[in-house]
Order: sequence, then structure tokens, then C-alpha cells
Amino acid sequence: MATVLIVDDEPVILSSLSALLELHGHQVVTASNGFEALRASAARTPDVVVSDWEMPFLDGASLYGTFRADPRLRMVPFIFMSGTADSREIPTADFFQKPFSPTDVIQAIARLLSYRQGFGE
Repeated sequence: MATVLIVDDEPVILSSLSALLELHGHQVVTASNGFEALRASAARTPDVVVSDWEMPFLDGASLYGTFRADPRLRMVPFIFMSGTADSREIPTADFFQKPFSPTDVIQAIARLLSYRQGFGE
């Protein structure tokens, strides 16, 4: 399946999403902030990023901007989640308000992967 990078400063979100995605056959890499996510992405390009919007050190908006500026990472799709942000603040189509349905996240990842495969990536 796909390599999914999960970025969140809440350990319970990291562990629960990791378990869910692994159960669905995905390889999971976790990071507790944007800087860790960039280090992880340097080692292995993720197929999808599921990221919190508000985090210490490097937030979701900055992480997204850094990915878009890097030719190797610019096409990696993002799914954002937040407990406080308004979806109008988020620059992507996929946004989940915390708490969210695990099924919705799995379906969003599948949709993004299908979309990428349709374009031969």
C-alpha cells in the first residue's frame, strides 16, 4: 500500500491513526512536529501526509508551504486535521475537524491515492 506520514503533537492521535492505517495495510511514519516531518520526508517521500494544522515549532501551514516549494515533495497530497481551525483557513480540499471519523480519513487517503495513480505518479 502507501506510505503515510502522520504529523501531530498529540501522542494519542499519532498512535491511534498509526494503528488504524497499519490495519488497512499502509506503512506509517510519524512525526510530532513539522521539523520532524521534514526530516522523515528527506529519508523517504511519503505518498500522503495527514497533518495537524496547529503544532509547535513548525505548523501545518508552514509544513505545507515547505512541501510545495520542494520539487521532490510538491505533489504529495495533504489531509489536514484541527480542533480549532476553520476549514476556510486550510489550503487543501481535505480537512477534518477533530474529533473525526476514522472511516472518513481512510476514505480520503484512498481517494487521494487513486487520484495520484490516475495521473501516473
